[in-house]
Amino acid sequence: MDAYLDGYVSGKMDACSAAGDLFELDKLVQDPNDIVSARCLRHAKAYSRASDYYVKVITDFYTKYPKYRNIPDVYLMFLLTDDRYKTADEIYQAALEGKIRTRF
Repeated sequence: MDAYLDGYVSGKMDACSAAGDLFELDKLVQDPNDIVSARCLRHAKAYSRASDYYVKVITDFYTKYPKYRNIPDVYLMFLLTDDRYKTADEIYQAALEGKIRTRF
């Protein structure tokens, strides 16, 4: 889980830095908060919790809802960004309602 989170942050930083390089080649910076890379980082999906939190949610999901063990853990991590689901029960409810992908 630590490697996943580290890789995600590294990829986000690289992507936002590249966006800044592509779209602000000769632009004079007035406010550092307005540069493309800073705006990109503010709007990119985030994981703000410790890795053990995500391990617990995924383990709870697979344990409580074995019907959905076919859902890859990487997809579950995608669902656990700060702006989405927080618990195994919320993910399960989304699966029941057809709001998330359940066939892989």
